[in-house]
Amino acid sequence: MRNFLKNSLKALSLGTLMFATCKQIMAQYGVPTDYFLKQIINIVTENNEPIKGLEVSLYYENDTSISYTNEYGKVQFAVDFESEHKITVKDVDGEENLGSFPELNAIITKREETIVLKKEKNNPND
Repeated sequence: MRNFLKNSLKALSLGTLMFATCKQIMAQYGVPTDYFLKQIINIVTENNEPIKGLEVSLYYENDTSISYTNEYGKVQFAVDFESEHKITVKDVDGEENLGSFPELNAIITKREETIVLKKEKNNPND
């Protein structure tokens, strides 16, 4: 009985040591939690009205991500925050959703950007 207790304590100590070591390795070598962050782009009119349905393309190295603004005029991407990102904003629905807007190319550098778009004028006398 005494040997059983002694062996059980050794096994428990060894198990605790392995768990503690494993926990430290996970913390040190686990998946980086903040390597990719949310890039939030808010797109509004001159009157600060959110524009829904715009196609936003984000270019990163040799890749392109495309998403569409929601009813709040927001779109988000998972990006490497440490670099600049080129974006293109296109109005793909024409007059729907607050009117027609020109295509925009921009460089974004902050985690959250607000872009103000002016409506396209159909008549030069407007």
